[in-house]
Amino acid sequence: MAILSVSRPDKGPVAVPLAYLWEGGQFLLMTPPDSLHGKHMQRTGRATVTVHSERYAGSEVDQWYVMAEGTVEFTERDALPLARRLLTKDRGPEYAAQWLEDMRPALENNWVAVLTPTRIAGFTFGGRLP
Repeated sequence: MAILSVSRPDKGPVAVPLAYLWEGGQFLLMTPPDSLHGKHMQRTGRATVTVHSERYAGSEVDQWYVMAEGTVEFTERDALPLARRLLTKDRGPEYAAQWLEDMRPALENNWVAVLTPTRIAGFTFGGRLP
């Protein structure tokens, strides 16, 4: 999961967790275009994504985060293919098929938003960034 942050003109930014896929130097995100953050992404054409990871192996700790700012555009009106790819990659095809069947009505309102980073920053605690 990533935290997507989008500015609002009258308040602080709205920040929401979203599933994502990093591919070809871009973040692919699933979200309803009529949600609060979806509307503000369409209004501004910009957003920030933050990804944080903690891995504990014995006594070694490898923690990192990456923050990417950039332009956003909605490219697909059907997020089901992206959802299938995300779930298959993370959980395997059997889990993905069942989850997609159960969640199909909710996912039908999701589109694919693509964030193309113009700035990326990160930090690691005792390891290398992925």
